[in-house]
Amino acid sequence: MSGARLIKVGGREYTLEPLSFKALKEHSDVIRRMTLGEATSVEELFDNMASLVHASVSRSHPEITRDMVDAELDWPKAQAAVAEVLGVSFPQVPAGEQTAESPSGNSTGTPASAK
Repeated sequence: MSGARLIKVGGREYTLEPLSFKALKEHSDVIRRMTLGEATSVEELFDNMASLVHASVSRSHPEITRDMVDAELDWPKAQAAVAEVLGVSFPQVPAGEQTAESPSGNSTGTPASAK
């Protein structure tokens, strides 16, 4: 990878986009198994990683095929790309920034007086 949120495929750089809700639903089991280290084989791990990267890149570049992604990825690129895809799909709140509250004001059900 040559920069944050980019992957090179076929000599060109493409942006890794956040996964759509549809892609997140379709890949939820893959994401869970990968983050828990539950892949049943190396081939399954490679397939899952390429699937996530393809789902991300193809949002903005539908001309990118899964075969093109498979041909470009190697272990270091796949690890970095998947980390980026998950990072942009599930961004972390930087330290010191407030998170959004629920419309009711108390998302945990804890009374305001107990805070």
